[in-house]
Amino acid sequence: MAKKGFGVLGDFNNVESGYETIDDGDYTVVGVESVFSTDKNGYPVFVDQNGRDVARIRFLLEDGSTGPAFSGTKPELVLLAGLFGVDVRQLRGKEGTSFLSTFQTITAEAPNKLNVTSKNGWVNLDLLPPENLYTVRFVGAHRPDRGDGLLWQPGEYGETLVFDFEIAGDVLGRPSLYDEYRFGVFVRNPFAEPKDGQPRFKLTDRGATPVDTARMMKFVQMFCPNMLDEYEWESDPLESVYGTDETANPQIPIIHAARKQKKTAIVNLKHKTTKAGRKVIDMDLLDLTTAEPDAVDYTDTPTQPAELLDLITYIETRWPDEEIFDQSSDDDEVIFTEAGKQWASEYLTAPWKAAGLPARNRNLASLTNEQVGTLLRELKSLYGEIDQPEESEAPNW
Repeated sequence: MAKKGFGVLGDFNNVESGYETIDDGDYTVVGVESVFSTDKNGYPVFVDQNGRDVARIRFLLEDGSTGPAFSGTKPELVLLAGLFGVDVRQLRGKEGTSFLSTFQTITAEAPNKLNVTSKNGWVNLDLLPPENLYTVRFVGAHRPDRGDGLLWQPGEYGETLVFDFEIAGDVLGRPSLYDEYRFGVFVRNPFAEPKDGQPRFKLTDRGATPVDTARMMKFVQMFCPNMLDEYEWESDPLESVYGTDETANPQIPIIHAARKQKKTAIVNLKHKTTKAGRKVIDMDLLDLTTAEPDAVDYTDTPTQPAELLDLITYIETRWPDEEIFDQSSDDDEVIFTEAGKQWASEYLTAPWKAAGLPARNRNLASLTNEQVGTLLRELKSLYGEIDQPEESEAPNW
């Protein structure tokens, strides 16, 4: 039997109060006052926001009053904690409520102050992971205007889509503090008109490959290689599972296949500043690689000037429990032990690649002083600074 009206009506004299915004403007915040996305028991939790799991926090102002709010994913909160100057390693391995409770504790009284701009009570921040080598995964695509569908959107720079990626680990595929960090890469339409029931890539008048075509080909090779020679393209929209002429819109089945196959690739993520002054991730699809990091043959290497000694001192101090170098070698040699070679394959590969050092004939003795210095900086960037030992504590080679 049909019924009229609502089952429950609220009391207009008892309206639930939400987050009270503060005036728009610039503020200096000194930490995080609270995480106000909570469960029914009051514990901090991540909540869904447009398909992303985010936590909502309130900043603390210098005078002790409540500041504007911020909404961020787990990796974004890690980056925020880093801006506050706290040791983010305390967040490693933590999930959910445990992560958020630790995050709130370590950012309550932060070493650094941040200048933020509030609009409608909320803050937007450009939080970028450090420039480094990462393992990334393709997670989808969207039009720049966030409109429906995956048709190329015309614009100032041609027809484009945004391909979405997320960090899936460090360069060796191990868990990192920035896992699930998402970012977009603009991709221009590389396809020509279809012919004979097949899609076609654009070529130049001389038959050469334009860079946009090369980028898409590299993307397909990395994330859905079967699409190049195995996929049967359907030109009839009524027969296509995607409801489109796939030969005229090959990006649609390619995007779905790449997302479904969940392959990963290695890439060096860098930063760039847009015309609007925002800092964003800078990633070129041509730089993608799925090759496993090459095994490094660290052979006997003679000593070099102070730059190499600084490198060795850092390694010995950072990993004091590892027998990395053969202490019985002559003073004019630096020799890796067998355990040291294993250590190097695990810990030295990533900074070596990040430093842009030769991929073949990897040998410390072959590096210039400048290259050794670059390698040491990458080691410190990846594994952190250390207090250098006193001169009397330096290892005796």
